[in-house]
Amino acid sequence: MEEKQLQLFIASAQLGSFQQAADQQFMSQRVVSKRISNLEDELGTKLFNREKNKIILTTAGHHFLARAMEILNTMQLANYETKQFAPKQQHISVGYFSPFDGALLRSALLSLPSTVNTIIEEKGSEHLISDVLLGRLDCALILQNQDSSQIDQNNLVSLPILESPLVIGANPQYQYLDQTPHLATTLRQLPVIYYSVEESEYLQNIFKVQLGQLASVINMHRVTSYEHMQLLVSLGKALSFYPERLLDQISNPHDAIQYIPLNTHQLSATFVLIYRRDCQNPVVHQLGCQLKSTS
Repeated sequence: MEEKQLQLFIASAQLGSFQQAADQQFMSQRVVSKRISNLEDELGTKLFNREKNKIILTTAGHHFLARAMEILNTMQLANYETKQFAPKQQHISVGYFSPFDGALLRSALLSLPSTVNTIIEEKGSEHLISDVLLGRLDCALILQNQDSSQIDQNNLVSLPILESPLVIGANPQYQYLDQTPHLATTLRQLPVIYYSVEESEYLQNIFKVQLGQLASVINMHRVTSYEHMQLLVSLGKALSFYPERLLDQISNPHDAIQYIPLNTHQLSATFVLIYRRDCQNPVVHQLGCQLKSTS
């Protein structure tokens, strides 16, 4: 399966015509038709029903169209990323798990020399830990779990970058959450949500350990979009936790969210940069220094 085949298939499906796809790609209609036939032979199924002066996607063709667009995007991204590793240039691949550590990374990465090629990935914390351990990423910025034994046992360095008190974000009607009776009552009424790009219990465990007995009354679950999380909190449909020291970088005054310190419960978040103990990439250590100096 070639990149050009996928491009021709997608163009033919979107335009509904081999001829129009050929004109768009500056090819003959016969060549396009032949390339699509070869693709069908490779897949072992028909992608188009050919009718007079038009083509119609089959059921398999409709299914493959979405996959073809994903595959083509992945191929083009891989091609771009590979080209970033020019000879004699420094490079770094770094992961992060949320907009909060993404905000920390932004200024630090901008401070690196322009000659450094950077690849950035957003993943769940467990996935980031395994990718750094396996050498798929040079380093990652994550929240430190209360039990750091997993990182220690996995031969990873955990460099503290920023410690911040956690505040609770809520609709302004819940402005009295800093008082224990109101907090317990509201936690029974509203879910506590958190954002993670992947299914993960990592953040749940961090919050529940610090909340102690209050954790037993919490309905905590994940959402897959940061914007969706902010919308639910601003509408009074949910609560969420935020690192106080990063609010100026991630809060939006139009969100209609009040960020309330929990004076009765001292919750905190510690962001750490993790990398292998045998890491030889000097840019990782540069990034660690920049993160500490800018946070």
